[in-house]
Amino acid sequence: MKSGIVQKDERRKQVEPAKMRSKKIDAALEIKLMEVAGLTRADLYNRRGGLSERGLAALLEATDEITEVKNDHVIITTADGSKQTFWNMKMDLPFIWSVKDDTKVDG
Repeated sequence: MKSGIVQKDERRKQVEPAKMRSKKIDAALEIKLMEVAGLTRADLYNRRGGLSERGLAALLEATDEITEVKNDHVIITTADGSKQTFWNMKMDLPFIWSVKDDTKVDG
């Protein structure tokens, strides 16, 4: 019985990229997001995990529009006109820094 579960999980991992595409992200926009913003297919289409792990397509609402693609982030305009930013967290971003393992916190 366990092997049936494993096989089903393996089939899910082999989903064709075309089946995962969002209606909001067409082929031309996908290429631009990958080339300009440095995003991967997982960054675009991941549907599992917490909000910080989900891909851009999973976070878009039906009325959202991708209005700008920069080298490290994407600007999304919502139906009410507000702007949201989807950052490529794999890039070196000036507002995020790593903490070394040997750092001790007093308290």
